[in-house]
Amino acid sequence: MEEPIAKRFRSEEKDDEDPNVRFIKLDMRKYEEWVRNLSPEALGSIFEIGLKVKESAMLAVHVSEGFLEEALTA
Repeated sequence: MEEPIAKRFRSEEKDDEDPNVRFIKLDMRKYEEWVRNLSPEALGSIFEIGLKVKESAMLAVHVSEGFLEEALTA
């Protein structure tokens, strides 16, 4: 009698795959022509710039609701 095949995790399915590297597909039809003309390296740079902007653009406001309403309507 054969032994059952052990379940494998998706990360184990490809032994040579680095878990720190991911490949994605982009539907370039969604973007402007200048984006479609970028090289893969340039697209990677744009992605990195976007991450840096997102990480640096966090804003938290800790004030009373009344003060905030007054400031926004002024």
